Amino acid sequence: MIVQLNDQLRTVWQDFTLADQERFETEIPINSLEISEEAKLVALNFAKYVGYDGYGYGEGYVVRGVTEQESYNVWISEFNQQQKLFKRQLSTYNLTELPQSVYDGLMLYFWAVNKIHFVYSNEGIYDMKEQISNKLWDDVASTIMRSNFNKQHCIKAATVLRLADYGKQKPRRWFRTQGIFAMRNNNETRTLSTEELKRARFAYYAETKTFLPYTPESSKKQIVNDYKKTMLENRYVFDSSTVIFKLPTTPVMEPIEKLEVRINGDLVQNEFDFTVDGTNLIVTKPMQPQDIITTIIKI
Repeated sequence: MIVQLNDQLRTVWQDFTLADQERFETEIPINSLEISEEAKLVALNFAKYVGYDGYGYGEGYVVRGVTEQESYNVWISEFNQQQKLFKRQLSTYNLTELPQSVYDGLMLYFWAVNKIHFVYSNEGIYDMKEQISNKLWDDVASTIMRSNFNKQHCIKAATVLRLADYGKQKPRRWFRTQGIFAMRNNNETRTLSTEELKRARFAYYAETKTFLPYTPESSKKQIVNDYKKTMLENRYVFDSSTVIFKLPTTPVMEPIEKLEVRINGDLVQNEFDFTVDGTNLIVTKPMQPQDIITTIIKI
């Protein structure tokens, strides 16, 4: 076990630009720390959305094809569970405060290798527990840079930790578009297995409402029926006073709207005719008594 990094292997962090001094230097009580949205997006960028492999963003397992939103739901649930485990392990270091970028970097490293203070490198296994306990962040980041397991992810974790540099990460909308393109491209090049093709046909339809090219006519009706079974449909009647209606679950509105609202069969628009607050649907469009509001929550 190696406890000290050789000088020639250290990164000279002063040669690089500190992207956000406040995030690196301002200490925050650990009890109130949560991973930042920027770091969460960095973690998501460690993977990509695949609609046909059963794993989506690389977490969990779904028998049928999955949409980007379903994949993200599974991913974020697993990520949050790992953050809870990370916090429990972090509590053993007797630290009371950490800068946001340090917390983010350590959590990203934990997500990449499932460890906090061990680093597996070409020269051996490093133990960073003492460096973390003593807040020697230059040493910690330099040691993480030596990792030979998920190396690129570890390099990113180190730069977040020491430089508060989160970089320009690809958004979920980009992953969704690329995932749809990959299904279409792999279908055309005939590189999907029978099971993958079945998943891709469902996921492609669920995302685009069109059929993957070369889908047999005999399969189309089943795909549509399977998709309809995933949707949550509800109906409400306006009683001249209540404009807030309780939905069965919280619909997702970003990056793609997953809630369809109609009044008397006419499609109405989010932000213009209604808003959503958790499971509350708030209709702002003027209505008449006995108007019928129908909602569909999509996967």
